[in-house]
Amino acid sequence: MLACLLALVLAQEPASNGGSRTADLHLLDEVVQIVNEEMLTSRKFIRAMYMENRGKPFASEEERMRLEQRVHENSVKYALRIQAGQDMGLDAAQVDREARAYIERRRDELGPVEFADMLRRSSMTLFEFQEWIRDRLYSDFWENYITGTGSIGQDARTSRDRYVRPGQLAFRYGQCIEHPELLHEIGGRYQSVVLQQLILDPRLASDPAAQRIQAEDLRRRILDGEDMSELVDRYGFESSKRNHGVIEPNPVEKMIARADPTLGAFVAGAKPGDLSEVMEVKARDRTLLRIVRLVDRLPAVVPELSAIEVQKKLEKGLRTDLSNWRLDQAFRVLYRSSYVWPTEPQR
Repeated sequence: MLACLLALVLAQEPASNGGSRTADLHLLDEVVQIVNEEMLTSRKFIRAMYMENRGKPFASEEERMRLEQRVHENSVKYALRIQAGQDMGLDAAQVDREARAYIERRRDELGPVEFADMLRRSSMTLFEFQEWIRDRLYSDFWENYITGTGSIGQDARTSRDRYVRPGQLAFRYGQCIEHPELLHEIGGRYQSVVLQQLILDPRLASDPAAQRIQAEDLRRRILDGEDMSELVDRYGFESSKRNHGVIEPNPVEKMIARADPTLGAFVAGAKPGDLSEVMEVKARDRTLLRIVRLVDRLPAVVPELSAIEVQKKLEKGLRTDLSNWRLDQAFRVLYRSSYVWPTEPQR
């Protein structure tokens, strides 16, 4: 079915007796996934994993495996999108011209040196970058056709209806009111709390018992009137010192529902200014001690449906949901009519 699955080179070296001998086969690249006639090679896969890890380094082997699974899944979807766009009859020569024109614009905008540095950071050659742009044009063309988010040709009308009915706006607004954690979707805010926390730096005490004694002493000093912000800056764990330990407002229900019942119980019954007992917090492979103060409670904000900005947010959310649903249905059709190997990404 395919011409070859592995690219191998046979190297020959001179032998000591003047003849020649065959060296071992050296693996240059290998196929790790096939989508119809498109192959994902190990080189492309490793590059994708490298770019992901560079943006957000893996915290654990489990996280690396989850990302590997996602890279496999996304590569299947992207290959199917490109192939579906190619099947829609676009002029390949025109697509190539648009890809080259895009590259020229980027080179003019960035300058030759910065453009070359961008290619280096992305680990792509100029040819690979042009291929990537060409594939993206096919992919976007198909997505515009499926979702109706853009025209499918020059001076053409959008391909599918995206009009949001007034009844849909009212229903979505009612859902946000019924489920307050969704109020942010319409520019509102659920009842939330502002907290300040002091996470004790474990390097300041020699053993867990000494850390506990120090934490209890710091709590007593705060209760006696010492400035908690100064204590956070002096004794806090480095990553927790930002903004003197004051963290962004958190929805009350979400905090209580998290896997931290001790903190949730404190927040549920505390008043502004109240200080928690010394609590434990898990941080990867160790347990830290922290003290939390409830700074303020912020009331819920519920915008009116009649506000133009609210209606714009509702309309945007409904159209996004519609696009995602249409893409999901289109991918189901593509999956049924495609050959994908392996059927499940290998772990």
